[in-house]
Amino acid sequence: MDRVRLTCVRHGETIHNIEGRVQGWQGSELTKLGHKQAEDFAENYKEIPQAIFYSDLNKVKQTVDALIAKFPDVPSFPDWRLRERSFGTLENRKSKDIDWDSFWNLDSAKSHHDAEPEAHLRERVKSFLRDVELTGVSYAVVVSHGGVLNKIKHILEPKSDETHVQYAHADSFDIEYSFDNPNLNPKPAPKWSYK
Repeated sequence: MDRVRLTCVRHGETIHNIEGRVQGWQGSELTKLGHKQAEDFAENYKEIPQAIFYSDLNKVKQTVDALIAKFPDVPSFPDWRLRERSFGTLENRKSKDIDWDSFWNLDSAKSHHDAEPEAHLRERVKSFLRDVELTGVSYAVVVSHGGVLNKIKHILEPKSDETHVQYAHADSFDIEYSFDNPNLNPKPAPKWSYK
């Protein structure tokens, strides 16, 4: 039974974060503080990972740059499956102007506001977690977004499924799992495409 340990890290603060805008797949640059958060994380990080995986969105690439520079011999891989959930037509809008209670209570298998169905997000994150086995690593760093970090926790620790954690920027946690975990078994994902 092969096991892997992941250190999961949220990206640094972005311009959209301080403006209170919905990001999703929208591009947003790190703020000056966001760059410092990323640099501080890399500086204080002591263990040498076997691999670094990260979301292919720019805010995460900017966050992971300092860690990649610190460990130039560690292979690093951008992966679109580590992107935040796409929020469709809600992206770039002010978060305070959206009725989130109604949004979160909508059918998780359907797209609303052209957003990615929650069930689609779950299946792509599970796909990533299964594919880590193909790399042969037992310890890796994953740099991503708050929603994806919550989804990783919910998949691997089902008791946390009702809890949504607001991770601080450049905050991290460790999680360990086996590749034969039944929660990683694929299920049909709802059809959805980014517009």
